[in-house]
Amino acid sequence: MNARYYEITFKHILLPVWISAYRYRDKVYRFMVNARTGEVCGERPWSAWKIAGAVMLGLIVVAVIIWFINNR
Repeated sequence: MNARYYEITFKHILLPVWISAYRYRDKVYRFMVNARTGEVCGERPWSAWKIAGAVMLGLIVVAVIIWFINNR
């Protein structure tokens, strides 16, 4: 078999992707944003205090709504 290739070219593909990283409390977090769809993937730091606060706030809101419904 004798293969010959003529006029070999290549094309650059420009993808709208943003890649970044940041350091928070001595740990590096990397993330990527697809600029076309807006999809974000990567890691992020979690705050246990903020999560617990959001859960407590949600429970308080539900309790107030239930209290108003029962005392009407």
